[in-house]
Amino acid sequence: MLAFSCVSLLILLASQATAFTFNVSFGTQNLNATDILPTSLTGLIAPCASTSATCDNVQSELSACQNDAACLCANQLVADLRNCEQCMYETLINASAPLPDPKAGSTPILAGYQAACAAFNITLATTQVALTLPSNWDGPFGLGLNTVGTVFTVGAAFILGMSSLLLLSNL
Repeated sequence: MLAFSCVSLLILLASQATAFTFNVSFGTQNLNATDILPTSLTGLIAPCASTSATCDNVQSELSACQNDAACLCANQLVADLRNCEQCMYETLINASAPLPDPKAGSTPILAGYQAACAAFNITLATTQVALTLPSNWDGPFGLGLNTVGTVFTVGAAFILGMSSLLLLSNL
């Protein structure tokens, strides 16, 4: 009975020690801090590896922290991570290209990172992890009518609408 109690206590303590690792929730996955960036910054997002965002440096910083929440949630590291994700986000939007990796320019990754910090009672402001649209983004398409097209479209709609009302009132 004593052996069973000791083994149970050992398992209980071991499970508590592993419960406090820094995991970032991303969909149905729990990622370590070193796994939150794309594994290779190639193709469209390659410039983000060596520009001012320096995603390679962010990956090195994440590895150096070794799952220490105080280090991982430090303001400078969070800002560097956000800048890296912002660079990938803007690059993909400017190229109007699909994501090469779901973790590239990902708002859910940053939200999961914020939640992981919150699990260790370290609060990150929403502005620290929010991605912003590029200033030159005009939406998914730039469809618009000129004045002549607008007058023609409204006139056609008016004629069709009045015709349908006339038909319905004469039934």
